[in-house]
Amino acid sequence: MSKLSVETTSTNWGSCIKLLEKEQIEGNVEIGIFTCELGKALERHGHDDAAEWCYILSGEADFDCDGEITHAKQGDLIYLPAHSNHTSYPTGDIAFSSVYIVCKDS
Repeated sequence: MSKLSVETTSTNWGSCIKLLEKEQIEGNVEIGIFTCELGKALERHGHDDAAEWCYILSGEADFDCDGEITHAKQGDLIYLPAHSNHTSYPTGDIAFSSVYIVCKDS
């Protein structure tokens, strides 16, 4: 057993806590928690050949994946396919937080 370091970064949309980076486990998965502040949005981005799953811990958000918008709230799980471009932003009256998992889509 070992204790791993956890990196927290601040961004212009909120914060991100990376629990596991791809480099730590042979490039296959990245896991973390992100919080998007009220009135902000994550930059539109993609993960090439990796898919992303987001489990909403708190708040509500809209996820825009290639122009298709899905509303999510606490307890919902969102799937963002590989090769897609996506963004998300809070839609309620508080920030939203999500656990995210990015890994190669087989």
